[in-house]
Amino acid sequence: MTNTLPENINDFVECGDLLKELLPVAVKLFHGDLLSSGIETEFRENVVADIFSFRDEIKLIIHVNGGFASEKVMRLLYRVDVSQKKTERVAGNESLLAEEIVTRELQKAFTRKFYGK
Repeated sequence: MTNTLPENINDFVECGDLLKELLPVAVKLFHGDLLSSGIETEFRENVVADIFSFRDEIKLIIHVNGGFASEKVMRLLYRVDVSQKKTERVAGNESLLAEEIVTRELQKAFTRKFYGK
């Protein structure tokens, strides 16, 4: 794989070993974003075994916190830095919204790995 930023969850799945390296970093970033956005949850970083369980945990968090239109979830999206365009595109679909969050957290982990921080 080149140092090109993957655009979606499927691009990351195809990365194999890189995904294994980035996933723990992305999970840690998400946990920090949860705390920063004021969402209290039982989310535990060590329970996320793969990209799909990570997505499912996020979907549950979205649902438990009032769904797509809740203020808490909107704060989380802002904190994670999911673009408004992407948010509008997946409006009302918690599964797709969770995938956008996973993708963005993996992109941030990717950027840190290849461009420092």
